[in-house]
Amino acid sequence: MIVNAPFHLDHFRFEMVRPAIGHLIFDTPGRKVNVLGAAALADLQRMAAWLPESGLTGLVLSSAKASGFCAGADLAAFEAIHAMVAAAAPDDRFVTLHAHFAPFTRAFRRLETAGPPIAVAIEGPALGGGCELALAGHWRVMASGSTAALGLPEITVGLFPAGGGTQRLPRLIGLDAAVPMLFDGTWLSAEAAVAAGAAHALAAPGETVAAAVAWLESVPDWLPPWDRPGGVPAPSPTRLAALRRDREAKAKGHYPAVTAMLDCLERGLSLPMDRANAIERDALARLLLRPEPWAMVATLFHGRQAYQRAAKDKGLPPWLAPLVEDVGRALAFEANRMGRALAEAAALQAGFTKPLPSFQDAVGRAPRPPVVPLPSCAPLTSAQTTGLWIDAPSAGWQGQAARLLSRALFAAEAHGAGLAEADRQLADYAIVAELGFPAYLGGPFALLAMAGSGWARAQLEE
Repeated sequence: MIVNAPFHLDHFRFEMVRPAIGHLIFDTPGRKVNVLGAAALADLQRMAAWLPESGLTGLVLSSAKASGFCAGADLAAFEAIHAMVAAAAPDDRFVTLHAHFAPFTRAFRRLETAGPPIAVAIEGPALGGGCELALAGHWRVMASGSTAALGLPEITVGLFPAGGGTQRLPRLIGLDAAVPMLFDGTWLSAEAAVAAGAAHALAAPGETVAAAVAWLESVPDWLPPWDRPGGVPAPSPTRLAALRRDREAKAKGHYPAVTAMLDCLERGLSLPMDRANAIERDALARLLLRPEPWAMVATLFHGRQAYQRAAKDKGLPPWLAPLVEDVGRALAFEANRMGRALAEAAALQAGFTKPLPSFQDAVGRAPRPPVVPLPSCAPLTSAQTTGLWIDAPSAGWQGQAARLLSRALFAAEAHGAGLAEADRQLADYAIVAELGFPAYLGGPFALLAMAGSGWARAQLEE
């Protein structure tokens, strides 16, 4: 039997590998890596709608890219999504976000329940949404001794795996094994994935598709454990409560993606997959009403990529080192002014991940920061409401941390004239990476855009 898909696919190719076994090949056009954007998800939904009537007895899913299976969601589109959300009326933003991101869980779940078993052949990394897509397949084979890996790194950019990742992974490998992947962004190698139960078999590189076909020809018992009678027992409330205490203590209230993920685990793992996926969709839309994930994506994804490209190609721009040094000197000045022990305690509470810099001049004192406050040529922008603690810092560590942040903001902005947005993101990443600036604020330039320079001046004038 020869079957042809009765529709055009933009990000995938379809071919037959056996009389009743199809092969869906992921191949994002014009990109070195596969990414999941709106067009790719639409392809998957069309495929899922067609599979029940296709006559196929099985489907192999693989990648055409030498770089790997899939790098995840198309974060390059996040700036456009942010602009779309900002343009919407405040009361409409949740619905806008929900509608935009719902296709992730829906496409994966529709594939999973379409009828024919799906075997996923993984060569290279399957990350983020790519990992979630693989987990929605019924059997996974990974290339041994290679770069093949499963990972959910969303938390490292202020997001969480809302395409089924918080629900399928713990049900497959258990909550304790899933926690480092969900909350720390760790990866599983092919061998570790099979040992943990996240994948089923290993094959030599280049042989994963053949192994997937062989499994499909074996007429497997393929129903996933969560769709079997009785499902998968949920972790105990005591274990989930302990996890919440541990992870919220580490996040110090600064990383709402952690709380969103904990909510998904607590509310979703005892429910059928469809209802659990709905909880993920709602949680992601609510998370993206906050500023932290947007700031983190801008800095820790776009800024990091720009930094790494520059370091690899022509070298880092000459203006970067003086900028980072002046931000460090500004932090050192404020720390010495308020007392270093007090400043370090406030910085820790605010989410700094490294000790404050301690630049010293010849007489043993930290020099004044280069510009306090903004130079007259840079007009002050009004303070803006962010929904974060910085809006109204209380006495104690919040007020002290706000002064530290404000010094860093002004020192960075003194170098900001003429810098493109991509350069500001690169600088923010360098400051987060080198000085330990709180990642949830994105960096001094992201904080300037978020809170306004009027906010920063107010902190220093109190």
